[in-house]
Amino acid sequence: MLFDSTFVGPSPEDALVLISEILQSSTEYSVIVIDLDGMIRLWNEGAHRLYHYEAQEVLGKAASGILNSPEDVAAGRPREVMAEAVRLGKWEGLLTQVRSDGQRLAARAVMTPWLSESGRHGGYLLISRALPDEPLPGHDVTEHRQMEDQFRRAQQQLRDVVASSPAVLFTLSVVEGRIREIGWISDNLREILGYSPEAAIRSHWWLENVHPDDLDSARAQTAAALFNLGRSTQRWRFRHADGSYRWIRSEIRLIRDEEGQPSGAVGAWLDVTDRQLAEEERSRLQAQLQQARKLESLGRLAGGAAHDFNNLLTVINGYSDLSLKKLNPHDPIHHKITQVREAGQRAATLVRQLLLLSRKPANQASRVNLNDVIAEVERMLARVIGENIRLKSVLSPSLGCVLADPGQIHQVLMNLAINARDAMPNGGTLLIETANVDLTAASAERDPGVTPGPFVQLRVSDTGVGMTKEVMSHLFEPFFTTKQPGEGTGLGLATVYGIVKQNAGSISVDSEPGKGTSFTICLPLTDVEAVPRQEPESEISLLRGTETILVVEDQEQLREFTAVILQDCGYQVLQAANAGEALLHSERYAGPIHLMLTDIIMPGITGPELADRLKALRPSMQVIFMSGYSGREVADRHKLCGLFIQKPFSPEDLAANVRRGLSLKIQAAGTATEPRPRVPS
Repeated sequence: MLFDSTFVGPSPEDALVLISEILQSSTEYSVIVIDLDGMIRLWNEGAHRLYHYEAQEVLGKAASGILNSPEDVAAGRPREVMAEAVRLGKWEGLLTQVRSDGQRLAARAVMTPWLSESGRHGGYLLISRALPDEPLPGHDVTEHRQMEDQFRRAQQQLRDVVASSPAVLFTLSVVEGRIREIGWISDNLREILGYSPEAAIRSHWWLENVHPDDLDSARAQTAAALFNLGRSTQRWRFRHADGSYRWIRSEIRLIRDEEGQPSGAVGAWLDVTDRQLAEEERSRLQAQLQQARKLESLGRLAGGAAHDFNNLLTVINGYSDLSLKKLNPHDPIHHKITQVREAGQRAATLVRQLLLLSRKPANQASRVNLNDVIAEVERMLARVIGENIRLKSVLSPSLGCVLADPGQIHQVLMNLAINARDAMPNGGTLLIETANVDLTAASAERDPGVTPGPFVQLRVSDTGVGMTKEVMSHLFEPFFTTKQPGEGTGLGLATVYGIVKQNAGSISVDSEPGKGTSFTICLPLTDVEAVPRQEPESEISLLRGTETILVVEDQEQLREFTAVILQDCGYQVLQAANAGEALLHSERYAGPIHLMLTDIIMPGITGPELADRLKALRPSMQVIFMSGYSGREVADRHKLCGLFIQKPFSPEDLAANVRRGLSLKIQAAGTATEPRPRVPS
């Protein structure tokens, strides 16, 4: 059987294969294509088996003179069959056919014209199958009827293939190795692309509706792949009858004649617009995720570098402070050390910016109304942006509050304003807007780490030179800048990005060359009141003492500097370069150790792990942790149970924090006494 009795609608690709096989490789059925002039244009293997003619003997010759008996030709039988096929859309019946040796045979045949609905067609398709020669009256015709039923099922299934296909099916004419025009197209063209089949049967119709940006590749690549590989698979945009463009997947297969020359093509167009849009959205989200991961990696790198720099700056700035206190202000060395101290302070500022890139929680978050911060910033922006730039504010009177560090919000506004100023060398307008917004799930998905819900929106726009997509792709990367050497560090927008992200917010940029730039920042709305961090007391009378302090720091210069400061304040100091030395001091030192000052990140055992072990031996010992990372970061990561001091610190900060820690120890201890540690003999 040519078809199975149960039929399932095939895919467009399967439909193409099925039609091509019927036309070319069927041996059970004779399949002949006849043009409008009655000439044979296609002769399949089944026709060869039925009529015993080779394809080269019949192609290009009149079908009636080969297939029909002289009597039928004289009576005009072939013309009658063709006319009825055109009128009814299909002719089906018995024909008397003639083989090459003159033998006559009865054949069950179906003739259909292409595009029978329109009345315009390019020829006829004749499908036939031989019946046993001259059956006698009363002969058992069961087999004949079975073959007829099978033939009808095959024809119906072929129609079902076309009707049920989700793709538009069509044929293309090929003349002298070039694709010409559509010869036939399925009726679902109207449903899928909005055109009638009649409209498509004209020269270059399909090329006229391909999107102009896709036309060259659609034309060139289709021809190249089709004639070189025998098939072409492409994706391009096609104009729907309503004027919109739809993404189409085009699958075309080449048909060759008996001599292997291209004689036509069959194809399918499948509307894949939804799939294309989903792939584009997936690609966009993937690119966003890669960018976020890249910035996160840079942030971790910056945070690690900042930690190491903070160790060095603590030593540089600390010794500078000590030296300045001991030198006469009129001493020439005093001025030089002052310059070192100022450079160290500027370096500390840069390090704080680097720490922001690691997107750690803000240390001094409080309930902030952005309108209030903008009002404060506006008073100084006039001096920053210049007289040729107009500053305009559109602030929501019912703006909600966010939980953030006001100083960081101030920094965000200043950095964006300075960038806008540099983008408007000939003047323009700087617009600052605020509003309450709700981020939907779809909007939040575009920015990893953002949760849908109510947000406060801050938008800073300028009318400057704008940016290309290439520049925008690197905009928030540390040290990336389009300014001349010496005019910028490349940390301004990276800092803005870090501040926004550490506050669980989102930031986006809209810009085009010559059309200005707009930064949109969304921060979560909050009703939570944060408690600002209290600075340690710094009265001179509280900075001295005689207690014993264990200093644990793997960076030698910083450890020695810390010991010098504490010894100058009167304390007895034990120094340890790592946790092992600290444990050894605890075991061998006979007296009480009142306080341990330890770095958090050390080789081997970390500061918090060391504190847990020593507290078991010396429960009344107080602990102060120190680190070049932010306090909230290390607190969240290591679950600190003691006080914390941020590097770089000044001698006064160190002395004040130590004194405060010892005071808390005394209050907590009450009358408790520390067990005397075992002293090795």
